[in-house]
Amino acid sequence: MRDIAYNLNHDLLSEFFKLWQSIEAANFNPDETEEDSIVWTLEKSGEYIARSAYAVQFAGNIISNHPALIWRVWATPKCKYFISLLLQNRLWTAARLQLRGWTNNYFCALCERNLEIVYHLFFECPFSLAVWHGIALWSGCSNLDTSSWT
Repeated sequence: MRDIAYNLNHDLLSEFFKLWQSIEAANFNPDETEEDSIVWTLEKSGEYIARSAYAVQFAGNIISNHPALIWRVWATPKCKYFISLLLQNRLWTAARLQLRGWTNNYFCALCERNLEIVYHLFFECPFSLAVWHGIALWSGCSNLDTSSWT
């Protein structure tokens, strides 16, 4: 308590009492001579296993089927790599160059209206929308027409 007496404020006092309550709830006795033991709660045995630590690092991640859709289909490796970068938002657009402090044109080179980001280049730019529409007409695949996208 002597350590916090000089800069005492409401937040610090509140935090101190929360800590005090937690120590009381844990039945902590500093006079006990019994050694602490570490228990790995992710395993039934209570012992650390690297496999469970690795699994917990990825807990809550969304599993994507993009790798299967990209790498298992027939296409040139160059196309597969480009689509992979596109889906990961890792293409070298003006916005990405700007984050690194590199010189860039800032605006989309196709329409010269918006910041050049991946989403704009492929799904918002009027030029890209016209290309998607043309491909949909040419291929007869109505799913490629952007007017049907949500």
